[in-house]
Amino acid sequence: MVRVVAARRHGFTLVEVLVVLAIMVILFGLLFAPMMTSIDMATTGRNRARMQDGMRLAIEQIKRDLVEAMFVFPPETVRLPGVDAAFGTADDQFLPNYSTLTIALPARDDSGQVIEPLRLPIEQLAGLDGLLDTADDEWLPRVVRFAVHTPTMVQRVMPSGAAANLAGEDKYYLVSTTPHAENPFVMYRQEGWARYNAAAEIYEFGSYGLTVDGGSLAFIVGRPDLENALSPTDGADFSVSTTISLLSGAVAPGYVDVALNVEADPRDDSLDNVPVSGGWSAGDVNVVYIHSGVQFTPLRVAGEWLTPAADGVLYRAAYGNWLGYQNDGSYSLADALAAGLVNNSELAPRIKLMRYSDPAYPGNPPYASNVVLDSGVGVVPAVPEVKWEARAGAIRVGHSFWATVTVIDPEAAVTPGSYFSLAVTDSEGGSVSYGADGSASVSAPSILSPIYPNPPATVLDAAMPIAFDIDPTAGGSFAEAKLVRDSLRVWVEATYASTGVVQRIEFSPTSDSNQENIGAISPGEIMPGADWWWVLGEPGQGPQFCPYITSSYGTEAEVRFNRWRPPSPQAFGPPGTLAASPAGLRIHIIGTMRRNFDPVTYEDDRVVVSYATPEVMNIALQLQRYQELTDIDEVAPQNILVPEATGTPVAVRAQVRVRNLGR
Repeated sequence: MVRVVAARRHGFTLVEVLVVLAIMVILFGLLFAPMMTSIDMATTGRNRARMQDGMRLAIEQIKRDLVEAMFVFPPETVRLPGVDAAFGTADDQFLPNYSTLTIALPARDDSGQVIEPLRLPIEQLAGLDGLLDTADDEWLPRVVRFAVHTPTMVQRVMPSGAAANLAGEDKYYLVSTTPHAENPFVMYRQEGWARYNAAAEIYEFGSYGLTVDGGSLAFIVGRPDLENALSPTDGADFSVSTTISLLSGAVAPGYVDVALNVEADPRDDSLDNVPVSGGWSAGDVNVVYIHSGVQFTPLRVAGEWLTPAADGVLYRAAYGNWLGYQNDGSYSLADALAAGLVNNSELAPRIKLMRYSDPAYPGNPPYASNVVLDSGVGVVPAVPEVKWEARAGAIRVGHSFWATVTVIDPEAAVTPGSYFSLAVTDSEGGSVSYGADGSASVSAPSILSPIYPNPPATVLDAAMPIAFDIDPTAGGSFAEAKLVRDSLRVWVEATYASTGVVQRIEFSPTSDSNQENIGAISPGEIMPGADWWWVLGEPGQGPQFCPYITSSYGTEAEVRFNRWRPPSPQAFGPPGTLAASPAGLRIHIIGTMRRNFDPVTYEDDRVVVSYATPEVMNIALQLQRYQELTDIDEVAPQNILVPEATGTPVAVRAQVRVRNLGR
């Protein structure tokens, strides 16, 4: 019997194979880990270099445009509920959105050269007549805007009356779509037009285009006519830090995805997923995104102490072009607050009037804490009257006054021992009559009172006051006020009986208080209806008056005329030359008084003002590597998304002085 023995096979056991594989994995890992790290580092370096190049491009373009800008539009503001938690009421807060910047550059000719003298580029949107909401083609300023949005945008509709200050028409605007790696938030330089929204009292950036609901032509907010990207359009992102609803003022940290349940009528669209907190509702489809990594911030000057000019009226700040309500000096602070022109925005100037306090008391330095006016608390006393001029960056304190002296019967013949009868009225409510003997009949105390000469002995002697006393207290009826000497003005109005011609004669001020030397109208030399007259005094001197301060602190003054020939019907000819009715002769005196001083020491008040000005703009940009958004609360989804950790961002900063602003 033959015995067959199987050949013995040679190989590896399963355990041996697994061990070898494990060793090979370890070896390959050791070999390729540095290689992969190097590849990642190279990729990261390339991406970072691309981000840095984008930021350099962006900041240089912004600086180049901004330094030439003739006008910097105020930051767009977002309305938020105030203390009463109700949206659209008087105490609403206004949050500036510093993530956008809109400017107007100087106009250029066809060759690209700046037109001198500088002017804004106002363009006519020709060819749109009959298609716009006005009968004529619109003339709008051409502007440049720096803004952040996703490359893909959608058009939304804000229905008429859906939000505070919305005009009686639907509002169309563009909004960013859901961001992803190929659709991040990108910095753009846009060109378009600025149209004034009278209902909201703001300028809005946009251009005319077809609307999403039927294709009609309308002004679409946020729609540029031209634009180019300044930062990478993929892989990098200016992430959203806050989302705010324009319809309710609801606020959420991070990005709120406004994916919609789209209806046939865009006005009926609603949020597909409503955040469960923050006061959001399905109707909050109109939002604005705030980017903390994009900040165009006007210089904010806090607590600048202003010293009054020599006249004590004008206080001038270091910078002009204040943001907030553009008051040209027409409104006093009290009137502006009453009219709601000073809102609760941080852009509005805050004005404090600091009164002198006795430094003798320990811990009580002059002006430090004695606040007599603070516009930030919304309560302004009736005096002193304060006005500000936004463009000039100046505060004016005090108010104008006037007084009129009417000769009751200029036809009356002058008799020895008597004067012309007068009626004095003024801006402070005063009304006093003076008889032929100079006695007063007071209806209401006046700030102006006549100073008579000795009773006339002949018909050639002065029968009118040779000066007038100005007492701002009206004999103790009002608080003391300082008179601004250089503000006093005097003129005479004479109406002729024969022709009805009204002649106005201006009196020029002189510092010579000697009434013998003050220029005057010469009697009988006035030619009715003529534009010249003879005068007493030096040749070419003309009629004059002397504003003479009679008190130590300027709280009382006299308006002095020539001792022998003050303003009088006698200077215009014999009785009957001037009309009796309407009054044939009036003397007008105007000036400025102020009460911005301590009534004990008479030290002038100081002004402390905080304001924002675009004369200096601070730019801060921060670009980061794009990361997918994650829900802020995975337990209870809120539709509020924030980016994951992104590593070190690329940040650039610059400060630009806008040299052409206000030219």
